[in-house]
Amino acid sequence: MGSTSGTAWCTGSGTWRVKAICDYESDKYSGWITQNSGTKYATVPQCTFNIENIIFEVQ
Repeated sequence: MGSTSGTAWCTGSGTWRVKAICDYESDKYSGWITQNSGTKYATVPQCTFNIENIIFEVQ
């Protein structure tokens, strides 16, 4: 990825959050987002160094 933050979005319905896999530090999580329809955006939690990967977690 090579960045320290960003934006993620999901379309549809359900409950989800974003997990940032950070280089050289613990993974960071957004809060849980519940949506019924449409598209919602979440700020990817900021890493001190680089984001290695971003994962969507669904409940």
